[in-house]
Formats: sequence, structure tokens, C-alpha cells
Amino acid sequence: MARLNISGSLPPGKVSFEAGKNPSDLAVGDVDGDLLPDVVVVNYGDSTLTVLRNVEGKTLEKTEVIEVGTSPLRVELAELNGDGYPDALVLSEDSRDLTLLMNDRRGGFRIRGEPFVLPTIPSDLGIGDLDGDGDTDAVVSTTNDDNITLFINDGQGNMDGTRKILTEGNPTRLAVADMDLDGRTDIIVSNRRDEDESLRSRDDGREVRWFNSVSIFRNLGDLHFSKMDNDLRCQKGVSSMVVGDINGDGWEDVVMANLGYHNVTYILSDGRGDYERGSMFELDVRELVTMDATQVLLADLDSDGDLDIWALTRSADSVMFYANDGRGNFLPYVQSFVGVFPTSFDLVDLDIDGDLDIVTSDWQAWDGRFNGNGTVSVLYNLRDGVFRTYRKFGTGNSPRGVFAGDIDLDGDSDIASANYFGSTVSILKNDGLGRFFGSKEYPIGLEPYAVVLEDFDGDGTVDGASADEANFRIVLLRSDGEGGFTTERFLYDIGAYPFSLRTGDIDSDGDMDLYTSNYFQNSTTLMFNDGSGNFSSMFSDTRTVYLGNNMPYDSLIADLDGDGLNDLITVNRGDSLDPSDTVSVMLNDGTYSFTDRIDYRVGREPTSAVLFDMDSDGDLDLATADTMDDTFTILENDGNGVFSFADSHPVGDRPQYINTIDMDSDGNLDLVITSSDSNALSLFRNDGTGEFSWFSDLNIASYPYAVDSSDFNSDGRMDMVITSVNTNSVIVTGCYHYPEDVSLNVGGDWSMEFTTDGMFTGERSGEVDISDAVRDFVSKNRPDDGYIDVPLRITAGLEGVVSLSDLVVVYTTP
Repeated sequence: MARLNISGSLPPGKVSFEAGKNPSDLAVGDVDGDLLPDVVVVNYGDSTLTVLRNVEGKTLEKTEVIEVGTSPLRVELAELNGDGYPDALVLSEDSRDLTLLMNDRRGGFRIRGEPFVLPTIPSDLGIGDLDGDGDTDAVVSTTNDDNITLFINDGQGNMDGTRKILTEGNPTRLAVADMDLDGRTDIIVSNRRDEDESLRSRDDGREVRWFNSVSIFRNLGDLHFSKMDNDLRCQKGVSSMVVGDINGDGWEDVVMANLGYHNVTYILSDGRGDYERGSMFELDVRELVTMDATQVLLADLDSDGDLDIWALTRSADSVMFYANDGRGNFLPYVQSFVGVFPTSFDLVDLDIDGDLDIVTSDWQAWDGRFNGNGTVSVLYNLRDGVFRTYRKFGTGNSPRGVFAGDIDLDGDSDIASANYFGSTVSILKNDGLGRFFGSKEYPIGLEPYAVVLEDFDGDGTVDGASADEANFRIVLLRSDGEGGFTTERFLYDIGAYPFSLRTGDIDSDGDMDLYTSNYFQNSTTLMFNDGSGNFSSMFSDTRTVYLGNNMPYDSLIADLDGDGLNDLITVNRGDSLDPSDTVSVMLNDGTYSFTDRIDYRVGREPTSAVLFDMDSDGDLDLATADTMDDTFTILENDGNGVFSFADSHPVGDRPQYINTIDMDSDGNLDLVITSSDSNALSLFRNDGTGEFSWFSDLNIASYPYAVDSSDFNSDGRMDMVITSVNTNSVIVTGCYHYPEDVSLNVGGDWSMEFTTDGMFTGERSGEVDISDAVRDFVSKNRPDDGYIDVPLRITAGLEGVVSLSDLVVVYTTP
């Protein structure tokens, strides 16, 4: 007898767990002896150590919080007393000490003795067997001091911190490794001298370049260390340092993150016990471009046998991956966005699926769910190093609004962005596979905030329009008939600061009109099209709807009461001194005057809204992004254009824009919200009745602002495009889906023991009896030793996660 269960689910995304206040560093190890990697994190803001226990590879659970030294900087895990459990070493800045915490063998820690007081403010902590006795020792560097201090372990967790090594001056970062292949652990130190050195004198006419140095202290045995002649010349600002063989010659190389210099640098061994060195006027390093790297790690992500470089950058809230060709040459980085202001990271298989996941400590949480504390975030490896399926494409400077539409009429969706500081609109054309090569820039006044694409003049080609909020006008761009715009611009003066621009057939006359929200004029402007793309002529009309002191940030037009006429909704932000915190509903009486207004309370300072039928009752409901509440609010329509509060959900910090997308292909429109200050794109699933549940937070943009959706890669499913303000780009990402058309084969004979058509969610199989297939395979492949592997092959017509569980096999020999 043999049976199992089959279930379908969505791939995992980033998950965050509460830590303490302002986490500064983390370490990973099996602290409770269950063979699963756990996480410990030190919290700079409340001077604590938090233990997060790994529960069955599925989640992290906070189990203990311990007070340590004041303002902890670094934490390491290592077995210090020979009991088989990792202990913790914590280096603290303001109390200037090193604290030892011994594992209690139950997944917790207890402080041993008094902390070791350091001479000055510490800068880094390294661990390794320095005296060759088989147990772990420690080394600490301190700023404004020329020494590093060795802490030698007696094997019982008792440390002797009396030995010091004189360095070149002001040591900042440490690493320990066997650099000369003699079997002893050496110490590598980066030095920041009080007076930096210059590669070039000011008299030779060359550019002066200042540098720091790296010293290698070779271990001669018996705790005697000798500095290698001729220090290595490195870039200034070393914030992290690791060693490993990245060029495949068997010798250790040195890799560094250089904070403030937008690069990762590395020094290669020459294969003969020394290092490749630059010329008289050059550094000894090679450089990789990055963004303010604060930490580096080495790991073989792509399973090709060589070490790749990983770099953490706080300013971009991301991890950069550089693939190694095996000879110490690296491809341009692939960027994965993680938590908010990440301070440290590690690579470890947390979910025990055979590949490395990313775990970060985050200085602050992305929303208010964690009691003001920071977080530990996990970005799960989906497969073969794919952490998040997205691509980044360059635009003009500081993109805000975004719009997806087929501008060149080739059957796929292109992208337009309004670039606030670039004073342009960018057009990115799609090759049909979701790839966008080279943006074309069109000048738009001074500060364009929004953009739309539409055929305004009825000639069968696509025109564009943008809101120039600084010049109080709308700029119309005519199509050139070849997928671009002419150089002529048509200007329409409207109210003050149009932050929003949308298009739709307001008066149902068959052509597309425009409407804006004029923030400082407390108005919405309706721009009626005469059918030829003229919005201000004897045949067209421009109307302004005034809203008192409401200060609208967004507007929507749709038939709210089912009478066939389009009604008007404005999203009223107000300002910090006089917040409006409302939406105004104005039903159309046939005159398009919109004089009768009803205000509905939503969250604080709403900035965006979307209309959609959330509960499948045939009318349009409303959702708003509430920027100062860190929420989105849902108002339910009774079918007559009368709204009532339905629900509110927390999202990231400072939500800016809200839109809909059917992310899981179940026929229900889900919600997506950008949160600029936490760099989050929050996804909420709709169950079809108007009940929303949080699904995932995608950290794939830096200061995300607007979001739109379309099928960019022609696979029949909706994708998303997000403006990433700080990186001058748009991010295109696909939605995750449940598997479809799942089949199970036992034994490799291609007969299917289980099949299902369509979307496969939850435990749809129940219990599947595979007894006959297993029995048939065993009878044909009877083993000599009594053991046999029976192959199970699962296939799906659409990607997703398919799980096999609860396998029960009872085999009785005849």
C-alpha cells in the first residue's frame, strides 16, 4: 500500500520577523540542536540580543531577548566550551566591551562573567583558531588605537585578552584565514591612518588619489605573528572585508566593501604567495561598481564551483550579486531588494530546500506591525538563485507617474514614465518578451508628475499627455505615426499643481477626455475632447470643479450608480496643518456640473485611489492609499453611488499609490500598494467577496511611487511596472501564480497516477493511492539488497509550487 497528498501553492517571497530596536548585526547557527539554522541579532537601539528560532524550516520565532553591552555593533556564533552548541560573542560600541554568552543547550544564552573592557571604541570582531589548539579564539580591532587585541580561549570558554598586535594604525576591519597555506590561521587588517597616503605627489601634475592599506599578519605559531612586507594598497572607506579563493589558484584573495565610494574592491593572489599589485601610481585592487556597499560575503550561488561576490547596500535596501567566471572576473551585478536600511546579512538555507536564502537585519521595519522595532527579513531563493523575478530599465531623472500602453501598435504593451526632475517623459518600447531597450526622452515643461497614453485625435495612432505641475498646465504630445511623438507640444493651462492626470470618455461621446487634480487650487479640471484631440476650442469645453479646502491629490471618473452617466470622485489629501482625509463623491445629473458633493472619511492624507468591483456584486467599490496612516481604506458601494466603510489594512511606510491586478489568476482583482519610505510594494489578495489578506511585500524598487499593470511578456498573465525614483528607472516584475494542469507519474513509465486541469490551489488531491504503480515498479526492478528508490515525477503546465506530503508506504514481502 502506498499513498500521499499533493498540494499547490504560490512561491514564497520576502518575510519579516520582529527583532529589537535598530538591529545592527546578525549571525546564523543551530543554537537549539535541532539541525536547523537559527538567527541571533544584536539591537543597537535597546542594547539587546534577540534569538529567532527556526521552526521546521517554515518560520522564525522570537524565543529570547537578552541585555548585552551598550550599543552592540557585532555578533558572532562559535562553540567556545566544547559542548557542541554555538555560543555568542557580542562587541558593543558605547560600553566599549566584548561580552561572552554561553549556550544553555535549550536555544538560549547566559552571560559568562564580566565583559572584557576595551581600550577605545571597537570597530570589528573576528573569530578563528589562532593558537592551533582546536577551539575558537577572537580578535578585536579598536578605533584610534594602533593595536588589535587577541582573546585566546582555553577550551572551556574562558578568554585571555592580554595579547596585542601593533598595526599600521587605526585598524578598522578584520578577517582571519590561512593566507600562506601553512595550516595556521593568519589575521588580515585594514588600516585607516590618521593621515591617509597619496599615490601621486602634487608636483607631477597627476591626479592625487588617497588610499588606505591592508596588512597581513602571518601566524608563525605559538601566538607569534609577523606582518608581511609591503602592505596592500586599497580604496578608502573599507566597511567590510572577507577572504576566499575567487580566481581558482588555491590561494586566498581579499574582497572589500568601500562605503561612500560606490564600489566593491578585491585583491587577487598571484599564486605564489604574494598578490597582484598595481603600478607605482595605481592601487592593488580591482573594482566592481555598486551603491554604497556596507558588507560583502562570498558564496557559490550558481553551483558552478567558484565563489561569487555578494554586497549589501543600505542606501538602496538591497543585495548585489556578482557572478564569478572562475578566474576572478565578475559579471555586472544582479540586484535583490531586501528589508529597510539593512545593516547586515548572511546566506543560509533557512527553509532546507537545498539552496541559499538571504537573511538581513533591518534597522527599521517596513510598516507599523512590529511595535517600532526593526526586523530580520528573509528573501527565499525560489530556484537556482532566482530571488525575485524582476528587471530594471532606465528612465529620465526621478520618475513619478507611469503608464502602460501599446504606443507603437505592435501588439505588446510599452511603458511611459513622467520624470519629475528630468523634465521629460520617457518612452520604453517592448520587444514582446518584456524587455525594454533604450528610453526615448520627450521634453515636458518643468516638473512632469503624471503621464497617459491614448489616441486623442482618432487617427489610429497613440498620443501622449503629461501633467506639468510646476507650470500649472497639461502638455499634449501628438503621435508621429511611428511609435513616437512629434516635437510640437500643445499646452493647456489649468489649476495650480496638477499632481494627477487621468484619461477616460467623461461625456460618453466616443473620444477620450482628460481630467486633473489641482492640489493647491482645491479643484478638479475636466478637459473635454472635441474628437480631434483639441481640448480648448469652440467645439470643446474645459470645466473646473471646485472642492472648498479639500486639496485633491487624485480623481476618478466612472458610473457609480448605474444610470449610464459617469460620476466623479476626488481624493482629498489636504495638508499637514489642515488634512482633509476624505474622498468626495459627486453624482452626475446629466449636466456634468458635479455640484452635489458627499464626503466620506478615509485614512489620513490619502494620495491615490482605485475603483473596482471588489465583492462581485456588479458595482464599483473604492480603495485609497492613506499616506500618513500607513494604511489603505476600502469603501463599499451599495449600487446607488452611496459608500460605507468596509475595511482598513496596514501597509508600508508612507503609501503613495494604489492599483489593482489579478496577481494569482483567480479572476478576482487584488490590490497592490507602493510605500515610498519603506521601499515596499505590498500585495493583498482578494477572495472574491471583498475580504483582503496580505500576501507579500516586494522590495524591488528604491522609493517606489506609481504602479501600473499589463501583460508585458505575452504569457497571458498580468505583470507590473513600478517607478523607482531613486534609481531613475522602472521595475518590471511578473506575478506569481498557482500551478496549473498538474500531473503525477510514479515509476517513470509516463502513466499518470494523478491529473488535474486548471488552477491547482490548496490540497486539491486529497489522498492519492499509488499502490499499484509502486507495486508494479518494484516487481519489475526487484532489488538485490532489499532497498529501492521509486521515482516520482510531478509536472505542471504553469509555474508554481507543488508539494508532496504525508507519503505512507507499507510493503510486505511475499
